[in-house]
Amino acid sequence: MALGGVIGSDHGIMSMVSIRPAFGIRGSNLAAVLNIIQLIGWAAIMLIIGGRAGAALGKPVGGILASDSFWVVLIGVGTLLWLFGPEKTVWKILQTVSVAALLLVIAMMTWVAFAGWNPSRLPQMLNRWPS
Repeated sequence: MALGGVIGSDHGIMSMVSIRPAFGIRGSNLAAVLNIIQLIGWAAIMLIIGGRAGAALGKPVGGILASDSFWVVLIGVGTLLWLFGPEKTVWKILQTVSVAALLLVIAMMTWVAFAGWNPSRLPQMLNRWPS
């Protein structure tokens, strides 16, 4: 399938069309079904990772924000809104919300990373590095 993607990219056609000469129309349909299954599996994995990350960030707050399931559903609903939002207004709203959420996550991760940091230990840390 990867080679079909390379061929399709070189010729400006879709991957499933580029494999038709080798596998025929039915063979390319089988490849398309396998690709759909792969994409569903990948989306599920990404939702699980996103849910765990959201729960880890929400753990200090507690409650529903510390639940993996809450974040999986929230991210899944956001993805579906993004997919089925036919109007540009929906896309703009989701883009704005995504950027705001990303900035919030960056701020939270920065706080977590530097919460226990002690600047007086910096010379000790630098002395450990090989020169």
